[in-house]
Amino acid sequence: MGVAWRPPSTAGARPATAGLLLLREVAERTGLLRRFAGCFTDYRRQDLIEHTVSELVSQRVLAQVQGYEDLNDHDTLRDDRCWRWRAGSEI
Repeated sequence: MGVAWRPPSTAGARPATAGLLLLREVAERTGLLRRFAGCFTDYRRQDLIEHTVSELVSQRVLAQVQGYEDLNDHDTLRDDRCWRWRAGSEI
C-alpha cells in the first residue's frame, strides 16, 4: 500500500470511537460499505437529496458497530466532526 494514512484530529472524541477510524479505513479500502450501499435503490427526488445513500448506510452501519441501536442517536452524532468524517461526509 505504501501510502501513509493520518486520521483527522480526534480531540474530544470518546476513546471507543478510535476503533471506528480503523474500521472506516478498512471499509474504504475494501469498498465494503460502498458495495453494500449499492444494494439500495434511491427513489428520493435527486434535487432534494442532502446525503447520499452511501453516507447514510455508512452512518447507520458504523453507529450499530459502536452500539448505537436506534436513529435517535444520530441527531447528537451529526455535530461530531470525527463521526461525520467516519461516515463519509465532507467536514
